[in-house]
Amino acid sequence: NSYYYVGGFLEQSDLMLKNQLYLAGSISAGSGISQGTPINTALEIDAVGHWNPMSNMAIIGFFSQSSVWNWDGFRQLTLDNDNGVRGIPLNRRFGLNRMSGTLECRADILALPMNLRLGMTGFADAGTVWNAGDPLFGTQWTSALGFGLVISGDNIAGLQSFPYLRFEYSHGLQEQSYSGIVLSTSFAISTIKKHGYAIPKQIGLGIDTE
Repeated sequence: NSYYYVGGFLEQSDLMLKNQLYLAGSISAGSGISQGTPINTALEIDAVGHWNPMSNMAIIGFFSQSSVWNWDGFRQLTLDNDNGVRGIPLNRRFGLNRMSGTLECRADILALPMNLRLGMTGFADAGTVWNAGDPLFGTQWTSALGFGLVISGDNIAGLQSFPYLRFEYSHGLQEQSYSGIVLSTSFAISTIKKHGYAIPKQIGLGIDTE
């Protein structure tokens, strides 16, 4: 069925303290309207901070909150290894609202052959999911601590650095603890934002990894 759709997107970033501190945030919201009834409503908020106390070290913080309402078809927000808390099995937890945060330290350690560099990461992840009508402070939070090694072509503490290979171990802190290995060719937190015009699209369409 056809319907009207209204949405908006706002983002801002700044590099300060002699390029040692980078802050960025974004908020997007949208909803369809069909015969006066809202459908396919979504809200997404992201914030990230990247601080270089030393040239070979970065401390990064990330916060994300997402909510979806009035979706007729299948729609869920998952809290798992790819979305919020590293090491959780896929689809372990899901709901219509998700909140997560990460504190991560990256350090460049030494040079490797073939112009490669070895770095180390340490991180703490926490997050929760809940459904409509459930109180936020009554939800169960999931958290994990971990560390890892990164092979990169440059200093991993840099704003625009990316890994060739990221190998991390994550251990859950709850009573029913879990542990997991993460192998990836990207960082869990993307830092620097490139601002530019984007074609308008419906917010909330991206389905989490299953």
